[in-house]
Formats: sequence, structure tokens, C-alpha cells
Amino acid sequence: MEQDTTKLEILQAINKFATRVEENFTEVKQDIKDIKKRVTNLETKVSSIETRVGSLETDTKSIRSQMVTKSYLDDKLSDLHGETIKLTKQTNNKVVSLANHLHNEESLSTNSLKQVIALPPFAV
Repeated sequence: MEQDTTKLEILQAINKFATRVEENFTEVKQDIKDIKKRVTNLETKVSSIETRVGSLETDTKSIRSQMVTKSYLDDKLSDLHGETIKLTKQTNNKVVSLANHLHNEESLSTNSLKQVIALPPFAV
């Protein structure tokens, strides 16, 4: 009878151990399912990020292809500045010529002629 009790105790211990192992195994299986869900979500997010990065790369290439360089912009501004000065000088020359013509016709006094010629931007 003592042997039967020992066998029964051993069987109960094995059963208790098996139950704990089964519970732990069930818990591990659930953890693996949760990890799989999280990995799937991460894969979706990574895919979305890859798409957005690809779009940004395309936008960047487009911006670079349309963007002017500092050197180009400096050259164009310098050209524009030169043209503006040239047109201002031409206008100034016309005003001075007109003032001289009016002075020669005695329609403009010498004092007024000096004032017109002394006006900026190109005082003579």
C-alpha cells in the first residue's frame, strides 16, 4: 500500500507538473500570437514609411531639377542691375538733353538748368 501511495503521489506530481507546463505553453503561444500581430503592424508601418520616403525622394529630385544655383542667380541679378543702371543713365541723359534744349530756347533759366542737372541719381 505504501508503494501505491508513492506511485499515486508521483503520478499527481507529474500531473501537476504537466498542468503547469501546459499553462506556460498556452501563455507562450499567446505571447507569440501577440508578437506576430505586432510584427505585422510594424511591417505595415514600415511599408508606409518606405512609400513616403520614396515620395520624398521624388519630390527632392524634382525640386533639385528646378532649383537655380546661387551662381546663376547672382549672374542674373548682376545682369538685371546693369540693365537698370543703363536705362536710368539713358533716362538721365534725355532729361539733361531736354533741360539743355529748353535752356537754349530760353524756356529754362540757368539756375533751373543747374538744379535739373544736379538731381540724382547721376548728377553731372
